Amino acid sequence: KQIAEQMAQRIGAKLASGEYDTTKTLEDFVAVLNRDMLSVFPDGHLEVAALREARPGRTDNQDSWKAHRESSRFDNFGFHRLDRLPGNVGYLELTGFDYPELAGETLVSAMQYLSHTDAMIIDLRQNPGGRGELVQILLSYFFEDHRVHYLTEQDGVRNITRQWWTLPYVAGTRRPDIPLYVLTSANTGSAAEELAFALKNLERARIVGETTAGAAHKTHSHVYPDLNIEIHMPDGRSFDPVSGKDWEGDGVSSDIPADADRALEVAHAAAIEALLEHEPQGMGRFRLEWVLRDQKARQSENELDEKAMRRYVGTYGPRAI
Repeated sequence: KQIAEQMAQRIGAKLASGEYDTTKTLEDFVAVLNRDMLSVFPDGHLEVAALREARPGRTDNQDSWKAHRESSRFDNFGFHRLDRLPGNVGYLELTGFDYPELAGETLVSAMQYLSHTDAMIIDLRQNPGGRGELVQILLSYFFEDHRVHYLTEQDGVRNITRQWWTLPYVAGTRRPDIPLYVLTSANTGSAAEELAFALKNLERARIVGETTAGAAHKTHSHVYPDLNIEIHMPDGRSFDPVSGKDWEGDGVSSDIPADADRALEVAHAAAIEALLEHEPQGMGRFRLEWVLRDQKARQSENELDEKAMRRYVGTYGPRAI
């Protein structure tokens, strides 16, 4: 209430001074309005937006839901890249968390593809968030089938408290013991931060990269068609059930700090090092050591001059340099 009153005072003063009269379009006006509101309280979910079309919903607007489904399908429901990196390290890049009824089948397929890898990297560097229900499904793959309480949510509108637990069943293979790394950046937000936050608090994964955006508050949308605007209003809170802390404003910090554009290489090397700790002498260890050397070399900024490179010229068995 206190924050709302401060925002109202600031906007009222701007309105009285005629500052908003200089805006030419609705988009310009809401941009200035958002700037003024966020100067009072920089909430990552607070926004006034120009209303272009109805927001996607499963029952309230079938045309909008159909358009959302098609747009999501074109983006493969946020599953941007799936790969198996050298050293048998699985890699999954997610650019969003969609509704489970749209993205669930793709998630199951992706996890089955990665079910034979020895370590795994989940890339959330370009993930602004989405649906917590899909986060719950993905998170459940990395724990045993007993339920784990990983988040508590308070809904300020309906005065409801909800607990989020891992699921007792997932389709396919669980990976409760696999070395797990999550890549983050300043662009990692909302539900993507929720995944990183929970995995870090439960000491189930190592976070590699940059501190995340810090958008933890749950949001509802309020549409005003007569004004052609909608307001995304934070009115809930998600927090760790043990500490009571959330990530609003502070973000989720990394366990292994790295620039976002280097985070994958750093995580890949860390995954290989973790696998080497339990790999006995033999061909498997030999292969992993070569992968690690390659990753370390890629992170090096050393450059050889022509004289140094000429020393490598020659024939080495079947290979010629």
